[in-house]
This record gives sequence, structure tokens and C-alpha cells, in this order.
Amino acid sequence: MERQEYENYWEDWICASNSRFSEFSSCIGRNPREKVYDKLKQYGMKTILDVGCGLALDYPYCKDIGLEYSGVDITRSFVNKVKKQYPKIDVQVARIQDLPFDDNSKNVVQVRAVFEHLPEFESALKELVRVTNNLVVIGWFLPPEEKEKIFLLEKVRGGKVYHNIYSKERVDKALIDNNLKIVEKIKILKEDSSINYMETWICK
Repeated sequence: MERQEYENYWEDWICASNSRFSEFSSCIGRNPREKVYDKLKQYGMKTILDVGCGLALDYPYCKDIGLEYSGVDITRSFVNKVKKQYPKIDVQVARIQDLPFDDNSKNVVQVRAVFEHLPEFESALKELVRVTNNLVVIGWFLPPEEKEKIFLLEKVRGGKVYHNIYSKERVDKALIDNNLKIVEKIKILKEDSSINYMETWICK
């Protein structure tokens, strides 16, 4: 799928509507990030790349535990808002499959609620592994299940997006192929939001 189709979806469906943008911001803000960062603090990491950073809601948590933060997102409106709010942090427009960072350059590379929106996640995972030198953090709002379910949403103003539930077998194979093991699995109960993440995996 072309980059422009993803960007069109988020720009035109989320960012172009104040009410949808407010709802989206409220929903992603309810994710209890403290549980994840309490774990990351124990690992003594120094740098983190937040892939699909959105509004950089993770930045304050990273700052509190001394993690040097960088972020990328495919949506220019998100990146522009972040730069305005936090002018000193490194945030860029980029695709998850082509990250503008050197090999092994970040202690932690994390992705939240992104894999489900891709037609396939394997190439993205490979790129995360290329950039990290320690941990990969994967946040799922649609955790893998026994049976795979691939949903392509209808086009919205020239954009389109997936809501996929990948099979456990497929995800397990991708982890093995990239020499990753899950070292922590943080389960978060789903509350009143369809995009409130249900699981976060810390992989090494």
C-alpha cells in the first residue's frame, strides 16, 4: 500500500475534523503507559524511538525516567503539532518500513497500534530490529488470536487503512525470524475505547 493512502486516511479522517481529532486524542490518552515505562525503567535504557508516535503522548513519560526521545509518524499534521508543543525533541515524518536512523542506534524501538493498520507487519518488524540494539516494544490494540482476520476499511477521501488481527502462529514465526523473544507481556484490560491497547510486549 502506498504511503499517500495511509497519510490521506489519517489527515482527512482524523485531523481534518476537530471532533474526530478530539475523540482520537482522548482515546489514545487513556492508555495506561505508566505500566510500560515502569518496566522500561528497570532495564536502564537511555534512548527510545517511538514509531507511529502520533501526538508524542509518550514523551513526558520518557522524560520522567531519563529516556532520550525520538519519534516518527507518517502523518504530517501530527508531527507539526508535536514540533509546536515540544520544539526541542527529535520528531520526523517517516514510514515504519524506512526509518531514518542508523543500524543499532536506539536502545528501545517501540510501536503501538500500528501493526494492525498495515497490510503486513513483517517488513516493519524487520526495520524495528535493524534500528534497535536492545529492546523492541510492541503494543497491540488487537492482539493476535488463533485465527487471522484481515479487515480493509473502505476508502476515505482517497485513503484507506487496515484493522487486522494477525494469527498467533504468524506473529510467533516473525519473532523467531528476527531472533526476538518476549521477555515481558503486559496485559491491559479493555475499557470503553476500541483503541485502548490490550497488550504490550517487551521483546529482546
